[in-house]
Amino acid sequence: MTYSEYSVEDEIFTFFRKTSACRSECDARAEELVGGTATTIDVQGNCSYSVYAGPCLEHVVQFRLKSLKLDMRTAALARHVYGSYAPIDSFEGQVGDDESKENEPLYVYVMK
Repeated sequence: MTYSEYSVEDEIFTFFRKTSACRSECDARAEELVGGTATTIDVQGNCSYSVYAGPCLEHVVQFRLKSLKLDMRTAALARHVYGSYAPIDSFEGQVGDDESKENEPLYVYVMK
């Protein structure tokens, strides 16, 4: 059995084929929300694109497929149960077009 080597750029390319948004749009939105320069996280998920951003890269800005949005009640419960071990999450709107029949927009979350 052979395994292919993980490539973050390949994962990001594959992810954005599912969306009505583009990577540069997401990076610009992250920078607009928290400042600094959007820096790609080295390992990406299958249903999201995540970057570090902020003056000291202290925030994670995550762009998730609309169909796989975060349940903010669960995030609040995690914060209540685990205190400072859980991030403070906020929903920051949408990037991409709802009108596309083939691709989904992305929901934007900031975590600190």
